[in-house]
Amino acid sequence: MGIRLLNRTTRRLSLTEAGAVYYRHCARILVEAEAAEQAASALQREPHGTLRISAPDSFGWMHVAPAVPAFLRRYPDLAIDIKLSPRM
Repeated sequence: MGIRLLNRTTRRLSLTEAGAVYYRHCARILVEAEAAEQAASALQREPHGTLRISAPDSFGWMHVAPAVPAFLRRYPDLAIDIKLSPRM
């Protein structure tokens, strides 16, 4: 950068004014980078919790129930609560 950031003697090390400004900016950049990493990581997490499904009997037995075992193998942290009823 071509500017002095530190004052160094045999007994002491201190920031110059430019060093202090540079440090504050870098500290903010690190905080933002960590926040960006956490936000991106959150998008890649596997779903967990309970998935509640309400469906008519015939649709549930024909389409939902056959898909449940493979779905649970893919997402083991999920629990499924299925309610089938004769109502539409």
